[in-house]
Amino acid sequence: MDTEKIIEVLNLVSNEPNRIKTNSKLVVAGDIFIAVKGYAHDGHFFIKDAILRGANKIVSERNISSVEYLPREKFIFCENSKIFLAELLKRAYNDPSGRMKIYGVTGTNGKTTSVFLLKSILEKLGARIGLISTVYNNSSGETFVRSSMTTPDILDVYRLLGEMDLDNKKAAVIEVSSHALSQERLKGILFDAAILTNITPEHLDYHKTMENYLNDKIKIFDLLKLNGIGAVNIDDGLIKDAFAEIKKKHACKILTFGIDSDDCDFKAENISLSDTGVEFDIKSAGYKTINIKSSFIGLHNVYNILGCVTVLLNKGINGDFIKDAVYHALPVPGRLDAVSGNAPFKVFIDYAHTPNALENVLKSLRPITKNSLICVFGCGGDRDKLKRPLMGALAGKFSDMVILTSDNPRGEKPEDILREIEKGLEGSKNYMVIQDRYEAINKAVNMGKRGDVIIIAGKGHEDYQIIGEIRTHFDDKEIALKILKEKGYAVV
Repeated sequence: MDTEKIIEVLNLVSNEPNRIKTNSKLVVAGDIFIAVKGYAHDGHFFIKDAILRGANKIVSERNISSVEYLPREKFIFCENSKIFLAELLKRAYNDPSGRMKIYGVTGTNGKTTSVFLLKSILEKLGARIGLISTVYNNSSGETFVRSSMTTPDILDVYRLLGEMDLDNKKAAVIEVSSHALSQERLKGILFDAAILTNITPEHLDYHKTMENYLNDKIKIFDLLKLNGIGAVNIDDGLIKDAFAEIKKKHACKILTFGIDSDDCDFKAENISLSDTGVEFDIKSAGYKTINIKSSFIGLHNVYNILGCVTVLLNKGINGDFIKDAVYHALPVPGRLDAVSGNAPFKVFIDYAHTPNALENVLKSLRPITKNSLICVFGCGGDRDKLKRPLMGALAGKFSDMVILTSDNPRGEKPEDILREIEKGLEGSKNYMVIQDRYEAINKAVNMGKRGDVIIIAGKGHEDYQIIGEIRTHFDDKEIALKILKEKGYAVV
């Protein structure tokens, strides 16, 4: 540990940790630039730029001053700049995870719903709870700021936790991405509880294999405090296969939850699903049975609720209190988010952008569909291409009509993405392609008849669309409400 050098940098930044930078473009006079080797870029190649922009000191693993003819007095050398940065931030922000309770959720699907639910339940205790999620970040007061990614970089994670601590928040709930775990964006932050919801194919353009993906996900348990609680969905095949190794590697308590597994620690039974939500019992040795009622729709939300209840019970929160808090929890933005109105058909918005998530959503909506189930969706550009035909096939299998459209094509041609999705619909006659997303939503709403259910999937809470390098305002729910209103329906 470069303790003396860390203290030197702390003295330089004084009480202004925002002067610590890892992006040379953001450096201003007097800042400290930490050269970190990342996934896409190596900060050591941008040291000269940081100095030209006014960096006071450079923290570097390598002595490049003689190569680049840069002033040696600017440099502080360390063995590992990632470790140096994490320890520096931990001290600069007064070790926020040592002062607050930290709850984390990772997994392919269900993360956002779970963190919103955890925050809602914990706030019922009367505590102020911070949030870092795909949808919003809440670090100060009641201000919710839209997020740009699921888990931000390490500088922003510590900044947000520091703001929560200053705001006297007693706990933080963090949605943890596989990228964040792979890239050590949470280094130095210790968790009181962590949930692994499920593992299905996603981000294989980054992780390359499912084994790598799983190994990165289970790194969340490396971050648990000695008295921390872990919870895993043991019904998930990949998690079940890895569970013995997870238990062996971690000294803290790792619990299991499920529906189908008979030997799990927390089991959901007597499940009832309807268009108004879910009801089920949670049974576990040592706890009385808890009857859960929630407005969250679908079997996948039984798992989400079950994971949250597992860790909260084991952190000492009363079961009857949890039951009441779950009952009063509000729907999560962009997750089976109902578009309110008096139309004779139902319209939902959902973030489902993986094969498993799309299947879960369609299966959840089928029982409440009295007539036709209409699915509008596309796939994002510059992301995992293997899932495109799989999602096409699933949409065709579980929907009565599929309308393929653009998502966020980014640097790819929208028509190329749509052709790849169409491969999964070969031989099917129950689909159409409308590249313009507004027109696709318009078509679906105008097709709607009594008893139909329309699901607009893929973007959920997002209020933008990225085509090429241009980002424009685009909100699926906003557009659906506008079209319903134009058709003469009352909307809320």
